[in-house]
Amino acid sequence: MPKQVFKIEHFHGGLNTSADPRDILEGEVSDITNAMLDEVGSIRTIGSVIAHSLADKTLDNTGAGVTQVPGAGLFYFSHDRTGAEDAGSSEAETGDEYLALYDDSDAQVWIYSLATDDWDDDGSNNGVINFKGKATNSEARPSFTSIDGVIRVSTGELSKYASGSLINDGSHFLSTETTIVIDNGSHVAVGNYLQMDDEIVFVTGISSHTLTVRRGMFGTKAAKHNDNTTVYIVNMNQWYGYLDNKFFQTAAGVPEYSISKWYNEVQHLRSLDELGIALATHDSSAAGPDSSLAINKVIVSYWLSQNGLWSGSYYPGMTPVYVGGQEGPISTVGTTPIAMAEQALNVQLYVCHPTLDSGTISVHPLGDDRIIGLNLYTKSYTSDEWFLLKKFDLLEGGEHGWKRYVDTDKTAGIWLDGSPTVALADPASLASYTRTTVVPTITPGTAMGTDGLGANRTGIVRISGFYISPVYSTCNLNSTSGQALTAINVVNPTYGTAPFVIEVLDENYDVLHTTQTTKSITDSGINTPHYPEDIGYEGEELYHNECFLYGTQILMSSGSMKNISDINIGDSVASYSNHYKSYVSGIVTDVLLHPIGDVVKVAVVGNRLYGTPSHPIFFGDKWSEIHHSNLDVSYKYMYVDTYYNLEIDGENIFGSDHNYIADGYIVSGLGDNDILNKAIPRQSIFMSSYNG
Repeated sequence: MPKQVFKIEHFHGGLNTSADPRDILEGEVSDITNAMLDEVGSIRTIGSVIAHSLADKTLDNTGAGVTQVPGAGLFYFSHDRTGAEDAGSSEAETGDEYLALYDDSDAQVWIYSLATDDWDDDGSNNGVINFKGKATNSEARPSFTSIDGVIRVSTGELSKYASGSLINDGSHFLSTETTIVIDNGSHVAVGNYLQMDDEIVFVTGISSHTLTVRRGMFGTKAAKHNDNTTVYIVNMNQWYGYLDNKFFQTAAGVPEYSISKWYNEVQHLRSLDELGIALATHDSSAAGPDSSLAINKVIVSYWLSQNGLWSGSYYPGMTPVYVGGQEGPISTVGTTPIAMAEQALNVQLYVCHPTLDSGTISVHPLGDDRIIGLNLYTKSYTSDEWFLLKKFDLLEGGEHGWKRYVDTDKTAGIWLDGSPTVALADPASLASYTRTTVVPTITPGTAMGTDGLGANRTGIVRISGFYISPVYSTCNLNSTSGQALTAINVVNPTYGTAPFVIEVLDENYDVLHTTQTTKSITDSGINTPHYPEDIGYEGEELYHNECFLYGTQILMSSGSMKNISDINIGDSVASYSNHYKSYVSGIVTDVLLHPIGDVVKVAVVGNRLYGTPSHPIFFGDKWSEIHHSNLDVSYKYMYVDTYYNLEIDGENIFGSDHNYIADGYIVSGLGDNDILNKAIPRQSIFMSSYNG
């Protein structure tokens, strides 16, 4: 009997068994049989209450016949992509409705398409979801779920089952071996996960009765197994969904690898070790890794620079990031920890693939098309706790686009290759304590290439030794010609032979080259330097200069770092929630640039954060101006070209903590917004006006 719906207006009175119809009010009924009253105003028939039985049936219109399991294995779903019935590629987004049906004769799942009225048209009479070797006719009872357009299927059995074969490898299967002989190789399939004793292995190849396997899967340990040990097949849940991604995009947006297809894989999020990906480190202080790289390998190239905060020995670790943002387990990179002593760690990632010199690649180099990123972790030599260091997006292009790495790139970008020179001309005046200008000249030894957008890489020249130090300028790192840089405003030191240090830094403020020189400073008769005291610090417009220097590193919500001068409106930064006592996301609603162009008093917090002394900072569970905080603060008079500041969540006055993380410190993100500063006063200038 088909489902029927009989609607009664204003039905809410329930049953009334009065014999006289005149006593039955509107909204009441006198009798209901085999019906549901689950909604006000509706009565639904529930069909027959007589039990039915169903014998095994075979559906022949699939082309090969499907053996059903009574009461299990049938699932309906819809999707915005066509072609799920034959695991198609480059499918249209016109949508379709599907039926998934488990075939107990071959442990595969067939899918029926309503749009094509077909189960499978690939000519091979195979289902599109394959459990790979599940014993046939065992009446597995698979269950289905559909989440975010992905079908997940379980066999309904959470345990292993005997494959019907035993180890037949002479005497034993050693822990170091990757091939094993069993009684009957036809009992298993490539892609099976097998269990012997407590170890799980993955079958990568079969030749007659000899299996090639990957050892120690899912956290188990490779061990010795004796002959006649039972070989079990481990049931694995399956994942089936549509992937449409462009990998390793260049700065111009051209991908090295593209996929647009239906994809079936085990549901388990495997580690890089389990995927057979080798992980290695490479000290690139002198040169990059050899470009004749092995396939199925990821190299973490690193080099160290001075004046950093890393001290000790550290292991890097890496996880694959799957579609949807889920991570696989962490795998240790390399076998030797990286030793550092007050240094900075710089890393670059190399993903190796079989076709190193071609314009595109044909397979995913990490062995699973669902992997869209890699996360780099680190832990100290004596610790078991990992900390996230950096996220690598395998899809990203644009400014940080991917590039192919070949032989000619091995030494490119190494400053000391060639004959670099750095010189400092005499200041325009050599008189002591005089405000003057100086022009540095540099000649890179090697053209260091362009950035991701094709522009010449820009370096930073840092000069120490003047009364106000250091001072900065910029240079072109992609030119081997001598460059006389723009004149820098300076204040000379006291008279005598004055030492100066000139450093060339890259975009991350890592030192590429250092030169020392001396200048003979004459006595001007001035006992103290002359310049306006505390410019940009005291005065009526105090809060307009509450900012930080170029080069201040801002923690993004993704965990990466970004120069404050590169932050844009709309960027998502890390922000500290005092309520939750943890980091949350904050949105940049304004970027403030305050030109200074003069010598000013700068507060230095912890020897790394440079900013105005009265910028609010959160420390000791309270807000205070930097110069009133209990932090380690020193002061320098420095020439500042421009100050930078950020406004965070400016459109959400009381729903945000309005802060961001600058060089590791929680600093105020109220910006120049008068409404925010007066509503949430953190500086004395606003507290006095607010309280008064």
